[in-house]
Amino acid sequence: MLKYFRSPENKKYLLFVNLYLPLFFAGLVGVYVKASLLNGYWLSIARLIDKNTVPVQVGLSYFSLDIIINLFLVPCFFVVVAFFFFKRIALVITTLISSLLIVFYFVQLRVQDEIGQYASSSLLYEAFLFVMNDTAMATGYVNGSAIIKLLLILLVTVLCSIILYIADKHESLTRLVRAGQGALVGVAVVSVAVALFFYPEKSSGLYQAAVHKIMLSTISEEFVSIYANSSLDKSLADYRELTKTPDDITNKAVIASEKGSNVLYFIMETGPADTLPDGVTELVPDELIQNSLIAEQHHTTYPYTSDSIFSLLSGFYPEGRRRLVENGGFKQHRGVFAQLSDEGYETGAYVPSMYNAEVDEKMLYQFGFNKIFVARRSAEKRIGFSLAEESVLGISQRVFFDDLPFEQRRLEYLREILFYDLYTLEKMKADILSTLRGGGKFAHIYLPQIGHGPWFKIGDISSQKEYGRLLMKLQSVWLRDIVLMLKNEGALKKTIIVLTSDHGVRTKSEDLSLQVGTISSYSFHIPLVVYSPSGFMAPVVTQEVTSHVDVESSISLLLGLQSDIGVTEGVPLWESAPDRQVYFFSNKYGGAEGFYDGQFFMNNIITGIQYKNTTMKFPTADLIILKQEEKDFVLNRLDDFRYLHGAIMFAL
Repeated sequence: MLKYFRSPENKKYLLFVNLYLPLFFAGLVGVYVKASLLNGYWLSIARLIDKNTVPVQVGLSYFSLDIIINLFLVPCFFVVVAFFFFKRIALVITTLISSLLIVFYFVQLRVQDEIGQYASSSLLYEAFLFVMNDTAMATGYVNGSAIIKLLLILLVTVLCSIILYIADKHESLTRLVRAGQGALVGVAVVSVAVALFFYPEKSSGLYQAAVHKIMLSTISEEFVSIYANSSLDKSLADYRELTKTPDDITNKAVIASEKGSNVLYFIMETGPADTLPDGVTELVPDELIQNSLIAEQHHTTYPYTSDSIFSLLSGFYPEGRRRLVENGGFKQHRGVFAQLSDEGYETGAYVPSMYNAEVDEKMLYQFGFNKIFVARRSAEKRIGFSLAEESVLGISQRVFFDDLPFEQRRLEYLREILFYDLYTLEKMKADILSTLRGGGKFAHIYLPQIGHGPWFKIGDISSQKEYGRLLMKLQSVWLRDIVLMLKNEGALKKTIIVLTSDHGVRTKSEDLSLQVGTISSYSFHIPLVVYSPSGFMAPVVTQEVTSHVDVESSISLLLGLQSDIGVTEGVPLWESAPDRQVYFFSNKYGGAEGFYDGQFFMNNIITGIQYKNTTMKFPTADLIILKQEEKDFVLNRLDDFRYLHGAIMFAL
C-alpha cells in the first residue's frame, strides 16, 4: 500500500487531494449559507411550488448550484492556482484561502441574517469604520455563539492542514490520513454527482447559488444610472406622470410665509413611529403643537442614516448618493441650506460622531453647511464635560426616573453616549445664542445618537418598542430645552423646526421581531412634525403617505426660496395625494425595494418574489403575487423609476 502512495504517478494526485481538503471545509460553509437563506424563505417557496410541502427533488435542486460551486469549481480553481504558482507552500496557501473564505462567508451569513441581504463592499467598509469608531456600540450586533462556531470551523480547517503536513513526514499516519481523505473526497464526489443529477432548469430566485448572490452584492455598483436622451424638463414631466405628483401647488398662501426665519432640523436616530402608541404628539413640546403640520404616514426613503439625510437635504431618493457625492455633488441644484448660506445664514451640522467622514462630511459641505461640529473630535472635552454633566443627571431623573432600573453592563456606555449627545447639543445652543444676539440667523441640523440600536434597556419592561419610545421621549426633552431657549430669546416665532427620525429598526439585533428581507413599517414609518408659526396658523394633520423627499421642497416654499415645486422628486407635505406613488429602498440594507400606489408593493431582491398588501407589512406567503401581469407591474414600475431618477439626478 505504501508503495502505491510513494509512486511518482500518484504523488501529484495526492498533493491535489491535500490541497483540496482545507477548501472542502470552506465549501461546506458556503453550502450552509444557502441552507440558512432557505430557512428564512422556505414557507414562501413551498407555497409557490406546492400547497403542502416541497418535493425532495425540488429541494435538492435548490442546492445543486451551491454544491457544484462550493465543493468543485471554487476548490479546483484555488488548488490549481496554489499548485502551479505556490508549489512549495501550496498547502499553506489553500489553508489561508479557505480560512479567508470561511470568515467572508461568516460575515455575509451574519449580515444576511441581520438585515435580509448580503453586504456590498461599500457597506462592509462602512461597517468596519463603524466598529473602529464605536466598538462598544458595535458589540451589540455580535452574536457570541456565532463567533464560537466560526472559531471552531477555522480550528478544524487549520488542524486538518497540520495533520496532512505531519502525515507527509510520518509514514505511520499515512493509512489513517488517506482513509479520512478518501471519505471526505467521496462525500464531495457523491454530492456533486447528486447535484448534477438534480441540476435545476430554472436559474432565478432561490435556485441561484448563494455564493453567486454574495459576489454580486459585494462587487456590484451601488447604482447603475440610465441616462435618458430627453431633456431635464421632459424627464421631470415623465417622472411626475409616473408618480402621479403635481407640478404646481394648490395652497399658495404658505409661500414665503416664513421668509427670513431660522431653521432647525432635529433628527432622532432609529426612531420608528411604531413605538409611539399615542402618535408623534407625545414628542412635541406644547409650545409647538398649535402651529405644526403632523404627517401621520411619513416614511424614510432608506433605512440608513446617510441615505435618509441625503433625501431630507436634497428632495431626492438616495440611489446614486455615493457616486454623486464623490463626483462633487449637484452642479445646478442647490438645496435649502446652501441657499440660506448664500443669504448669510450661519449653517451648521452638529453630530456627536462621524465614522465615514470621507463621504458624509463631504456630503454635508456640498449641501451648504459652513460649520460641521463633531463632538468626538473636539479638543474641548474637559470643558464640555462640565457643561453637559448637569444635563446628564437632570435628564436622567426627569425621563428615566430614579426608580427605573437599567442594565448595569451598559451604564458607562450610556453615560458616554449621553455625554457626546449633550456636549453637541450645548455647543449648538451656544452657537445659536451667539448668532441671535449678534443679529444673525441660523440654519442648523442636530443628529443625536442616543437612539441608535440596539436600544438601551431602560426600566422594568420587556418590550423593545417601549425602550425605543423612552429614548425618543428623552430626546423630546432636549428639543423642549431648545424651544424654551428660543422662546426666551424671542426667536421661536421666527424659527421653522423639523422633528423627525432618520429611519426605524433595520436589524435583528435591534429587535428580534423584525422581519428582514422586506420593506416594513417598523423600518420605514417614522414621525414627522414641521413647526411653522406663520405657515400653519392651526394644527395641520395629513394622513396621506409622505416621504423624506417631501421635506426639502416644503421648507423651501415656506422660506420663499422658490415659488413652485421646482426640481425635486417630492411634493410639499400638504400636497401629497391619495393616488401618489412613493418609493422605498433597502436594496443594500434589507434586500428589498417597493412602492406605494394605493397599496404597498414589494420586491425581494434575493428571492425575486413580489408581494402586495394594504399595509406596509408582508408577514405571510398569502401576500405573494402569483399573476404574471402583477409581477410585471411591480418590476416595471421600479425599472421606470430608476430610469427617470438617473436621468434627473445626474443631469443636475
